[in-house]
Order: sequence, then structure tokens, then C-alpha cells
Amino acid sequence: MTAIAEAIDKPKPKRRALLVGTFNRDTLIDGALKTDSLGGLVYSLLALRRLFPEVDVELLSNAGEDLQLELSEVLAAEKLHARHVRWCREPNNAVELDCGDPESKTERSQLTLPSIQMDQLNGLPVVDGLLMNFTSGQEMDLETWQQLRDTVRGLNHEQRTWIQMDLHSLTLDAESPRRPRKLPNWEKWIEGVDLLQLTLYESWALDNRVRHSLEDASELAHRILKLGVRVVVVTHGAHGFLVAHQDETRHWPAEEVFPVVDTTGCGDVLGAAFFGGRLHGWGLGTCARLAQRASAAIVGKAGLKCMQALLRLRS
Repeated sequence: MTAIAEAIDKPKPKRRALLVGTFNRDTLIDGALKTDSLGGLVYSLLALRRLFPEVDVELLSNAGEDLQLELSEVLAAEKLHARHVRWCREPNNAVELDCGDPESKTERSQLTLPSIQMDQLNGLPVVDGLLMNFTSGQEMDLETWQQLRDTVRGLNHEQRTWIQMDLHSLTLDAESPRRPRKLPNWEKWIEGVDLLQLTLYESWALDNRVRHSLEDASELAHRILKLGVRVVVVTHGAHGFLVAHQDETRHWPAEEVFPVVDTTGCGDVLGAAFFGGRLHGWGLGTCARLAQRASAAIVGKAGLKCMQALLRLRS
């Protein structure tokens, strides 16, 4: 029996998670083929539900009223509610991704939603883990993030709440097409984070250094660890990902997959695998192996149809 199978088969205490980010309307373009789909935070949500269906999920997000029917249907199918989703009069964010080159996608976005405000942090539940995925990069300002982090930690008196952050679009400017930007006060953004996830491409936003391989990211990962982050995961598409923590730095190669139809959401699925595994106390090696398999499993279909592959992986 593999380590993943053994971990899944163990009895699990009830775990509760808070997912924070933005749901997008995605248009995925590959040559003449266009696929319209829900995107953004929905990849993290569905990946966590497929891989760890026993985890109770709460959502903190802003969404456009024009998305309410479609998103509510998805949440109802997952037996989830939207009590901490604020429905806004502004149209929902729309993202157009040119996926012709999986390693270098061009993103054009209409970022119309307001940021999450301080008053939305009132009444949040006690959770065992917080996954902050900056799927728009405009979710909240630094002060609100710090308040959210401290609020979630302060509510849980029994144990330390696991906090995981995917930098994602926080490293992009707000123009269209979106381009990388130097992230101001990046050290403050990652204070108190247990696991930080970023791509090799996004690492430029921290120190203005272009990196061409995961080995080049090792030094930055250890600088981040010295700032108090427990685990750093740096991804690089078909080249796999790097996992760095106090005891070890290891390169996990990507599984070979054919055909590759669409890589959208691979990083979100990878992050959900780590997040769910750590909620259950899995070792980093077991989390990484599941992340390696799960992110490879979804590339055979475009849009949310890819999520079905995670059900087969779980079984």
C-alpha cells in the first residue's frame, strides 16, 4: 500500500477550512478553440472537495451578482453555502487566458470587483486551516490580510491554524494584458504563513531576479524560510516543483502526461493537495506525492471537466 493510500485509509478527525480568493469567468483560448468556464478560486475549491471530501469548507470572497446563479449551483452541488460571499452589483471579474503556450500564458482581465473589506471578517468560523489564493491579486490590501490572518488564528484556541498562501496574481499588475510587478512589502505579506506557494516566474516579484530553473530558486526559498515560513513550494510547470523546509530541499519532477490539453488550474490543484494533506497531519513527502499526481491528472481536459480525474485519483 502506498503512503497516499495509507494516509487516506486512516480515520480522520473532522477538519474545517476557509478558502479565500476570487471566482472568475474564464475564457480559455487555444488557437481557434475557446472554452468558457468558471475559474479562479473554483479550482482550489473543487480540488479540495474531490481529494478531501470530508473537509468542511467555508468561503470568503466577493462575486458579481451576474455570477450568483451559476456559482450557487456549483456550491449547492457540493453541499456548501455562500454566507461569507458578498454579492456585488459590479459585474464579476472576467479573465481571458491564451493557453497556446502552457509555460507562458497571456492573461487579459477585467477586474471589476471591489476588494474584501474589514467588516467582512466579522463572524468568521473557527477553522483548522486558511488557504489564501490570490486568484485576482485584488482580493484585499495588506492591512486587511494581516487582520484576516490574526483573526483566524485568534479564533482557534485548541491548536495553531495552518495558513497557506498562493501568491498567484498578487505578483501581477492590474493592467491588461497583465504583467509581473515588484511586490511592495512582500516580507510583510508572508509573515505568519506556514506554506508559501509561488511559481518560478512569480519569484521575480520578490527580488527582481529572473530564474531559469528550480535549482535557481533554492537560495530564495531558504531566505523565505529564515523569515519564519515553514514550507516553500516553487512550481515550474512541466519541470515539476521544489519543496523546501528546514530539514530538506527536494525537487519533485512532473509526471509525464499525454496529451496535454489545458494546464489551467494545475497550481491550484497542487496547492489544494498540500493544504488538505497538512490539515490531516500528513508528512510533506506524502503531500508532495499527491500534489504531483493530482496536478498531472487534470491536464487532459479543458475547464472544470478536468476535475473528474481527481475522483478517480482519490478512489
